[in-house]
Amino acid sequence: MTTYQGATISIFQPQIESWTGNQLTGRAAVRVKSASSTDYGVIWISARTEVDKVNRVVTLEGPSITKQNSPTLPNNGYTYTTALLKDLPWNKTVPLDLLEADLSVTNAERSRRRTS
Repeated sequence: MTTYQGATISIFQPQIESWTGNQLTGRAAVRVKSASSTDYGVIWISARTEVDKVNRVVTLEGPSITKQNSPTLPNNGYTYTTALLKDLPWNKTVPLDLLEADLSVTNAERSRRRTS
């Protein structure tokens, strides 16, 4: 959670969409709460990965917001892009097992959709 221009910005747990080579992509829900309103949106994120298999951790580097959708905010919420980048939960080291589990859920969901 971070504060920017009087608004409190929260990014919720990202959902992994793909992990190809050293490039990880995903999306996360976002809440922007100001004195006058609470707005929600989605950001799509990309980051490079460096895997430490011995310690089972992944360092996420150079995160970027590749797309965002906040239809109730002026200018689709682009005013908050810099603040969102500073607060990205991806800007750190995360457990390898967590990323692999999240990716497994995403792949299982895709597979289920194809067979439905």
